[in-house]
Amino acid sequence: MDGLAPQRTPHGTRPVRLHRLWAMLMCWAALLLGPAPAVAAIPAQSQGLQLQVAEFRTDAQSPWQRVELPDTWSYRGLANGGAGQYRLEVDLGSSAPIEVWALRAERMSTHHEVRINGVWVRGHLGSDEGPPRPMPTLVSIPAGLLHAGVNEVWIDVRHGSRAGLSDLVLGPEAALEPGYTWSQHRSATLAQLANAAGAAIGIFVLSLWAARRSEVVLGSFGALALLASLRNLSYYPLGPSVSLPNPGFWFFAAQVASVWLLGWFAMAFAGRRPAWFARLLNGSAALLLPAGLVVSWLGDLQPLRGIVYPWLLLLTLPALGLIGWRTLQPAAQLQRLLPATLLLVLGSALHDYLYQMGHTSIMDSYWLPYTVPLTIAGYAAVLTHRLVQVMAEGERLNLSLERRVAERTRELQAANAAKTRFLATASHDLRQPMMTIGLLTSLLREQALSPALRQLVERLQEASAAMDHLLRGLLDLSRLESGTVRPRRAAVALQPLFEAVARQCDELAMRKGLRLILHPTTAVVDSDPVLLEQVLANLVGNAVRYTEAGGVLVGVRRAGAGQVRLQVIDTGPGIPQEAQLTIFDEFVQLDTPVAARSHGVGLGLAIVKRSLALLEAPLELRSEPGRGSRFSITLERARSAEAQQLPTATTAPRAAPPAAHNAAHVTAPMSTHRAAQEDPGELTPQTSPAGLLVHRRIWHLEDDEAAREALRLRLERWGAQVLGVADLAQWRQLISDAARHPPPDLLICDRHLPDGDGLTALDDWRRLYPGTPVLVVTGDTAPTDLQTLAEAGVPLLHKPFSSDELLSALLTMLPPGAPDAPQ
Repeated sequence: MDGLAPQRTPHGTRPVRLHRLWAMLMCWAALLLGPAPAVAAIPAQSQGLQLQVAEFRTDAQSPWQRVELPDTWSYRGLANGGAGQYRLEVDLGSSAPIEVWALRAERMSTHHEVRINGVWVRGHLGSDEGPPRPMPTLVSIPAGLLHAGVNEVWIDVRHGSRAGLSDLVLGPEAALEPGYTWSQHRSATLAQLANAAGAAIGIFVLSLWAARRSEVVLGSFGALALLASLRNLSYYPLGPSVSLPNPGFWFFAAQVASVWLLGWFAMAFAGRRPAWFARLLNGSAALLLPAGLVVSWLGDLQPLRGIVYPWLLLLTLPALGLIGWRTLQPAAQLQRLLPATLLLVLGSALHDYLYQMGHTSIMDSYWLPYTVPLTIAGYAAVLTHRLVQVMAEGERLNLSLERRVAERTRELQAANAAKTRFLATASHDLRQPMMTIGLLTSLLREQALSPALRQLVERLQEASAAMDHLLRGLLDLSRLESGTVRPRRAAVALQPLFEAVARQCDELAMRKGLRLILHPTTAVVDSDPVLLEQVLANLVGNAVRYTEAGGVLVGVRRAGAGQVRLQVIDTGPGIPQEAQLTIFDEFVQLDTPVAARSHGVGLGLAIVKRSLALLEAPLELRSEPGRGSRFSITLERARSAEAQQLPTATTAPRAAPPAAHNAAHVTAPMSTHRAAQEDPGELTPQTSPAGLLVHRRIWHLEDDEAAREALRLRLERWGAQVLGVADLAQWRQLISDAARHPPPDLLICDRHLPDGDGLTALDDWRRLYPGTPVLVVTGDTAPTDLQTLAEAGVPLLHKPFSSDELLSALLTMLPPGAPDAPQ
């Protein structure tokens, strides 16, 4: 075996092969078109022997042939599949290794057998780990097996497709382990996390579509993102693979369905539906799916893939044309990123087809698992940008309400209220996937990424952060109910409030022929000026909107010692007795023609009720159908010293901040209050060490599998040992076997479980581990739920929470000092 001795080749002096040139081209394309997956091999460790020459034969009857590594069978005209043997000789000189050595391969079939000096070391060709695939491999060689002089290495491999073997590195296992770990992360972990995040975004978009079925673009894109991400995850499953009957057909069907969904998304996105393209999509799916099922039953699908996949690639061209045409229209600047990312996906699909058919190097890998999450994140950024634009436009329009005609004002308020209702209704179901996205993205950022992939992760995090910001804004109305907002009391003169409300409502009253009468007053009360103005504006605005004839009267009367009664009286249609108990609930309106013409959504009186509860100001309603309504608010007079500091009120107009008509104005002070409580010095995963929770034993009770897995990965990255269960049944089993586990340091518990309330688990926890901390995580924002959690006396973390918030909570709760080592 002349010429088979190992070559000690310094880093950077190996011949440049085709796959390395291709990697250089992809890196250049990343600078022009966006991030692309790196495919270059990891350099060998300096202490290892690089093996670049071997002998090869297909079976025991075939002669040995000298080959260079990496070796791609199709490049040598061999069948792209089947079995083969490699034989190498390694001269270790005059001394044998005393430590444990290992053999590392960048690409070796998962179905392999390795023998050293005739002794079996690892693997078997009949592996039950699924179809054979070339993957990073590290083979540990037992101490004493290698000896001084010439050692013989035999490697038997079996391939389904993509047959061959990379160059090998033989050396101390401690020196080769870091390179193998990085190869594993680059080849599998990175793709897993990226596509898990892509699947979570798909679920998030589908949740939006479920709340608004008319948005076909959302539904088709969400389904496409979820299907494509799950298909990519099948390359690199996160856990034990799920055994499906006829798995080849399901993968084939996923490819066909992905192209079908892409076509319908493109037509919905462009607002055009060419009949010929729709018929071509539907006809192709109707023909190819049954054909794939029949062929998969009869034999191998590989020949059919060779015919169908090029056709599917051709079908994507009209879809790209429709998307490109749409992005050339005005007001679509950010959306122009979408065709670029889809072109990248199309190129990746073409590459993966060639790779699947065995026409590229053994050192190559699939590209779609990297480019698909990039496209998903890009459109998620477009979607977030659209939502932010809508909200910003609503705010700008709200600032100009006083200068617009009343009818236009009502239409804008109705549109803004409808948007708020939609987001509030969907917010609870969106918090779980948003938490998963945030945790997975933070994990992805902590990986040692190339600049191109880091840019991809940063775009994904920006999209996730934007969506998380939108969800946090929806907490404000619930904070009013839960008591988070604290009133800031001061001496408030009522006359300026009257004048501000008059400026808002005068025009509408005049256009409807109503008399708006505000009796001048010198009363000064003890209240919060912002909340009180919001209350008065809502009451007077409702009275003017719902009154068709007559007028509206606003005045102040004495109500006993130290109190006044602020009253708003109208001659409107009145409120039936049975509706007076529910009219203050959110999203409740009277079922009357006047209510139908008011364009409201039923938030005004809900805000009035909650604001007055914070001010501790009683509200009384008296109403009779056909005769009108009277709302009375009892307020405490300001103390004399405070009242004397105010200027004397007059009936002349005076400047005052504009009053609020809807919930958007309530969120501003509350959001500011929340921001003031945030710790600017909290730790971040980029600046904090990964071992902050080393050896900490944490139990986790969470029913959502994706959220449970994301939190487990996050905590383990920080060094914790995590034991997770999915429901109360598993929890009871864990508690019954508690003696078999080391004592935990912390319990993280979700509130809502499929078989009960997660708070019931706290009794078992406190009985077994008294004094051990508990952290409850929940997506609930309802006041009753918040009150229940407050009564439980445990710390609370709202979903979605960031890695920073989670880490800060854990470091606050866990006692200082080094934890016990694992037992």
